[in-house]
Amino acid sequence: MLRVFLIVVCGVLVATVAALAGMIAFGTSDAPPVLTSLGEPFRHVDFSDLPPVEKIPASHGTPIAFRVWREKPPSPDPALVVIAIHGSSAQSASIHPLGKALSAAGIPVYAPDIRGHGATGTRGDIDYAGQLDDDLADFVGGVHDRHPNGKFVLLGFSSGGGYALHAAASPLGKMFVRTVLLAPTLGIDAPTFKPDQRYARPFIPRIIALLLLDRVGIHAFDHLTTLLLAIDPARTDILTGHYSWLLTRAFGTSGYAADLRNAQTSLAVVVGEKDELFTAEKFAPTVDAIKPATPVTVVPGLSHTELTTDPAPFRRSPPPCAARISADGPRPTSLLRFTLKRCGNACNGGGVAVKLGDQDFKIVVNCRDGSGNVIQCLGNIVLRVVVSLRWNEGASDADWPADAVSTRHRIFSLGSLNLLRQTQEEAAARTVLRREHANAGTAADEIDAIEQVDDV
Repeated sequence: MLRVFLIVVCGVLVATVAALAGMIAFGTSDAPPVLTSLGEPFRHVDFSDLPPVEKIPASHGTPIAFRVWREKPPSPDPALVVIAIHGSSAQSASIHPLGKALSAAGIPVYAPDIRGHGATGTRGDIDYAGQLDDDLADFVGGVHDRHPNGKFVLLGFSSGGGYALHAAASPLGKMFVRTVLLAPTLGIDAPTFKPDQRYARPFIPRIIALLLLDRVGIHAFDHLTTLLLAIDPARTDILTGHYSWLLTRAFGTSGYAADLRNAQTSLAVVVGEKDELFTAEKFAPTVDAIKPATPVTVVPGLSHTELTTDPAPFRRSPPPCAARISADGPRPTSLLRFTLKRCGNACNGGGVAVKLGDQDFKIVVNCRDGSGNVIQCLGNIVLRVVVSLRWNEGASDADWPADAVSTRHRIFSLGSLNLLRQTQEEAAARTVLRREHANAGTAADEIDAIEQVDDV
């Protein structure tokens, strides 16, 4: 009886190994036909003034190649710096029209060749899972050395938008004040995905086999190709037409809903009305269902690639995505001032009770107009786990009433805050947060408490 059992077990194992081997060896596919509409817009781009490739050392692997677009003459201390992530198959040169437009608006743009693309690493592959995240940390660190006072904005296009969303929801997100997603790839399970698009062709049988091997800790085949892209075979000098399993999994978001929910920066989405790969009108409801109040802009008349190459939107001042990068809307006409007071167990009356660490506090809210006058408002404050200790991007003394400048010490971003005003102001107007000191004795306690939450 035991002998029969062992024979059956061995037979099952042999059959399983044979099936997996067959799926890995033969579970491939032909390359998809060239999707000319994605590459055609680049034929009208003038690359004669393309910035040269530079390199920043990486802590793991070969140096990171990148290009940078600066305003002329370059500002010695720009307020905002953009880190731009290109789309699948592409490289930093594809950011050229967008880089020129943003730099002309006074925003320098740094675009790396994501490892596995362009001049960074081996085309179509990476060395290990998590290497793209390590690269991004190294790259931002290198750029920060050039702009130590700049506020960093992460911008990603297409698959780069999916990866930017992933980064925003990871510890990397703390390096940025905002993440802008241009026609982002949210995944095949997202309502925005068009199932009939023919740009990417995955090797489904091979992927299933590698997923099963991954569950038992076998990664010997992770460098095999699992995805082919619809690129022009004549342009393999600049384009990457295949991704390994490692790169396929790394360059994007593995769960758009969770990443939207956990994003540690403010988000904005921009998509072309005639996008061939995604359904433009579904971005707003898809994002709003998970991350309410996230601005979604649909640019009329533009296709997927034209969102970054068509010069028409860039002739506006500023271009649409520059507005999203610089602010969520116009300068605020009102200020939300709040006082954080320790209240022990007696958090009653007006204000919002909140627990920071093991201490009970109450936030007392007043809304004031630009002259400091109290106006009617409803404070609907939602505090998330992370409370960031950072200056609000773009704010300066000029943004404050004259009588407030002398007492301003810090501007805090409280993660998620919705201010419902009874006055009819634009919904996109950005609210500046200011902490009013109750007295000098409580200031240290308040800052310590917020720092404690920020470390959670």
